[in-house]
Amino acid sequence: MCSGTVWNAVNGAMELTDIGAASGTATNSAAKPAKRAGVTVSPKMIVVAVIIVAAVWFALVNRASTRIHLWIPSVTAPMWLVLTITFGGGLLTGMLLTRSRKKSESTSAS
Repeated sequence: MCSGTVWNAVNGAMELTDIGAASGTATNSAAKPAKRAGVTVSPKMIVVAVIIVAAVWFALVNRASTRIHLWIPSVTAPMWLVLTITFGGGLLTGMLLTRSRKKSESTSAS
């Protein structure tokens, strides 16, 4: 008898089926999820990856230099650097706000 997993085409969809070593019977893994090694990808991770890819693409497309007016000085820098710093600042701000929100929720729950 053989053991392992096989892919079966059922009604136009692919299903993973386990083949039992002792009994030789096939059990449908649709009832129980198959354990796979690796990283579980959540929808949130996909959205973050799309945003990061879009930001990198946008920064690479906008490579010309630009003039930035701060309060007193005026600085000239490549647009990709300005966009990267802005994206990093927004990312850091979002992480800090999420962390402080989680802390305030956990202290109010106690």
